[in-house]
Amino acid sequence: MAVVGDEEAIAVADRPEVRLTLTEVDPEKAIALSVAYSTELLERAGDLIMVSIEAAGADPEMRATADEGARATHRVHLALSQALHRRGALRDDLDPTSAADTCPPCVPRTRTNNCASTEAGGSRSTAPGSNTT
Repeated sequence: MAVVGDEEAIAVADRPEVRLTLTEVDPEKAIALSVAYSTELLERAGDLIMVSIEAAGADPEMRATADEGARATHRVHLALSQALHRRGALRDDLDPTSAADTCPPCVPRTRTNNCASTEAGGSRSTAPGSNTT
């Protein structure tokens, strides 16, 4: 669990902070909770995560670590995107997998809103990553 930056033997997806984002009924609050936890995690373990990514080209074990980290991160983003979709908070033309691929919750609010429906307070901009403010 060193990649998470603490001693707890709990996968990121199973941590209470992440589970809370999946049960939060307010989509904006769910995204804010996800951003807050992602920020905390990256402040704690970001350097270690980057070392595994940068060393991936030279070391097969580091490649495996970096690849598993990327898959785990995608699973967390997909779970949140699916939860948002169940609440009607994604744009009508955006499925949860595409949202997880293109609009991870850890990007700035203006970018995240491109994935949200207008009913959930987001923008219906069709340009992924466009700034709506």
